[in-house]
Amino acid sequence: MNRGKSIILLMFVAAVLAAVGAIWYQYHTTRRPLEFWGARTARIINLAPQVKLKKMSESGRGLAGAESEIANGANYRDISQARGLVHFRRSLIEHDSFLWDDESLPTPRWQYMVEFSGNQGQALVLVDLENRLIGQFGTQKVCRLAQFTADGLGVFFAEQFASPPGDANNPAPVAPPATSERPATGEKTGR
Repeated sequence: MNRGKSIILLMFVAAVLAAVGAIWYQYHTTRRPLEFWGARTARIINLAPQVKLKKMSESGRGLAGAESEIANGANYRDISQARGLVHFRRSLIEHDSFLWDDESLPTPRWQYMVEFSGNQGQALVLVDLENRLIGQFGTQKVCRLAQFTADGLGVFFAEQFASPPGDANNPAPVAPPATSERPATGEKTGR
């Protein structure tokens, strides 16, 4: 075999090994979260265009209270365009965000509810930052969050409620303009 063919074959083998390594890494970092959330819910968390955050009232912190908070439906903060949303979503489907083997979980006192919704359906995630717990509404699944994850969620949630919606520090989402601004034919573009 000539030298050129050997180099091409070596590059091909390296590419295949890199691809296998990437697939293994992705599987390893998402396997347990996919088992916890279920594939459909994990997909909704990752891709839902509409994301709303609700700070639970004191009376709404138990499971029965969470049900009444959902029925109430008011007091949600739309965070669909919030800075840090991509990182928030990713933290919910990363293996290292959870303490999987913690069996001694206290009774949750949910403080926040996050609604992910879109064409694929809806997922309601409940969060108890005091006890570092997270769960999915409608299931009995609850898991302990890693300390760094709970701290990050606390900062992210606090930022969302730092100012009223529509205020200069937390503007309401603005729709893109209906028409694009293109220069007229023959007009210079400045390039």
